[in-house]
Order: sequence, then structure tokens, then C-alpha cells
Amino acid sequence: MKCNFCWEDLEGQAVVTACGHLFCSEDAAKILRDEGGCPVCDQPFRVTNDVEMNPTEHWINMAMTGVTPELAMRTANESLKFYISQMELECENKMNIFGNQCREQCQGMKSKCIEKMEQVRKAYEKLGKRCGLMEQEVANLTKDKQELQEKFSETSREFESVKHTSTQRVNREDHHFSVVENREPTRRDRLSFHSPAPPGPRDQIWPARQKSANSGPLNHVTSKQKHC
Repeated sequence: MKCNFCWEDLEGQAVVTACGHLFCSEDAAKILRDEGGCPVCDQPFRVTNDVEMNPTEHWINMAMTGVTPELAMRTANESLKFYISQMELECENKMNIFGNQCREQCQGMKSKCIEKMEQVRKAYEKLGKRCGLMEQEVANLTKDKQELQEKFSETSREFESVKHTSTQRVNREDHHFSVVENREPTRRDRLSFHSPAPPGPRDQIWPARQKSANSGPLNHVTSKQKHC
């Protein structure tokens, strides 16, 4: 069995209280010194007797000598009840320890869950801000696209207008040239179209100069002096 205070295995001498609880000698002395109540039921701490947790055969024989069967049965019944009560206290203590451990683990898991939820909340807020920026960017891009489409439409209309005007002008010029080519030439046209024959070679138009040793600017000057 175990001490009902420190829950350590009992060896040697132990103390039984009037309220039916079992303590080791050290814890019993401490409780009596502090003048506290029973730590199990909080009743006044009163020691009834000391018990031997590991009795020898000689001690058992001495204790049972002269005991009638009725007294032995009553004593065994009381001992069995005491043992059952001690087992119940041990089970209750184990359940309390297990419950405390579960509460500590649940508290730790709760703290971790709260921390994770806070991280998720911050990530969600960050993602929401990013989505807002992306929506604004998409709106700006849509606006730019509409402006570009309007400019493209305006430029296309101007191009079509210029193309139409150029086509009409080319068509008028082609029509005018076709009319001029198909009409009969008048007298004025015949005169204007008449051109003289091309000139002959250069030697025929400009006679070749006779090359001589006396020709040249110096000879020309000398001849003038002679005439004078």
C-alpha cells in the first residue's frame, strides 16, 4: 500500500488515523507538527495506532494467538474494507494525476491552437490586403485597356478616313489619265508633241579644231602684234 500524502510505497512502520487513512511516519510527524488536518478528508488528524507494513510470521502468529474465529473473521473483514478503501484512494489519486496531466496537455494544445489561429488570422489579413491590391491593379489595367481600345478605335477611324480619301484621289487621277489617253489629239497637241530630230554626233555640230604647233594663246597674241 501507499502513503495517502506522498503516495510512495510504505515500508516498515506506518500510521493509521481515526478517519481511516494511512500515512508514513515522516508525513505523519510533519502533519502533527504543522497542526494541520487530514490531507485526504480534512478531518482532525488523530493517530490511532501504528501498523507494521511488513509483519513477520512470528509477529502474525503472536497477534493471532488466542483470537476466536469470529474475531478473526471480523478483523479480516475490517482489514479487507481498509484495503479496498486504500485501493480506491490510490485509483482516485491516479485519476487526479492523469486528469492534471490531461489538463496541462490540453492547456498546452489550447495555447498552440491560439498561437496558430493568430498566425492564420495574420496571414489571412495579409492575403486580404494583397487581394485588395491585386483587385485595384486589375481595375487599373481594365481602365488602361479601355483607354487603349478607345485610342485604337479612334486611330482606326482616322486611318480608314485617310485611306478612303487617298483611294478617292487615286481613283480620280486614274480616271483623268485614262480620259486624256483615250481622247483624239488636237492640232495644238500635235504641234506640242512635234519635236525636232535629235542632233547628230558632236563632231558634226562643232567642227573639230585643227591642231597645229602655231595654235594657242601665244600665237594669237603674236599675230595681233604683226597686224598692228
